[in-house]
Amino acid sequence: MGGGGFLTGDIRSPLDDLLLSFSPRPRPRVVFLPTAVGDSERAIDAFQIAFAHRDCEAEVVRVFGIPDHPAERVARADVVVVAGGNTANLLVLWRLHGIDVALREAWDGGAALGGVSAGANCWFDACVTDSFSI
Repeated sequence: MGGGGFLTGDIRSPLDDLLLSFSPRPRPRVVFLPTAVGDSERAIDAFQIAFAHRDCEAEVVRVFGIPDHPAERVARADVVVVAGGNTANLLVLWRLHGIDVALREAWDGGAALGGVSAGANCWFDACVTDSFSI
């Protein structure tokens, strides 16, 4: 998605509901990856508020500081939501922590993957990004 969802302040966003509807389970385990915004507390709070009222198990996977088994937690997800921000930084950190491989495992297991901006760019082999200065 190019934009929208809970990060814009819409805690009842139809886009977030749509992503949940793609889950293979009726009460999905939803993992939020706020990597592209440096594990921003604002983004994490927005996710937790927006998903608290939905019928799901919501979890945040951080990579800054000392991560708590991020790859294993991502691999078990039914739905993965990725924040916008810096695409280049998130890809480097995901590779470092094995999250890139874990995302493939989740996808192969039927997980729904989505996000906005960098969270949409990350699913493609190539994209247009403002992650670098010119």
